[in-house]
Amino acid sequence: MPCLRCGGSGVLAQYSHVAGGVCFRCGGSGIDPNELKLNKSKRRIEKVKIVNGRKIVLEPKYDLQGRFSHYSVYVEGKYEATYKKYKDANNAFRKFIEQEQKEKNLKKQLDDFNYIQNHI
Repeated sequence: MPCLRCGGSGVLAQYSHVAGGVCFRCGGSGIDPNELKLNKSKRRIEKVKIVNGRKIVLEPKYDLQGRFSHYSVYVEGKYEATYKKYKDANNAFRKFIEQEQKEKNLKKQLDDFNYIQNHI
């Protein structure tokens, strides 16, 4: 959202004799400082990692009033778990990544074994 005082330019020409006309409200950035406060309050902690072609996600869930409900950790197309604490959700996220990487390694070993069997 552009600064309400300078219209997003960061400079007020009529005050060029004071600090080069830099807008004191936004500090010359052109962005309204109240918008920065709004964006900080709406930050979402979310993690996404793709392993084995599957997306592993940790994200917060909110109720209809916008209040935090729980963290959801899931592997796309497989399973999902919910946690109240971020620490527990983050640990589950890491475990899901490890499981997917183990499956990836097992699949690679099986493919290598099948390749060797077919070419002997």
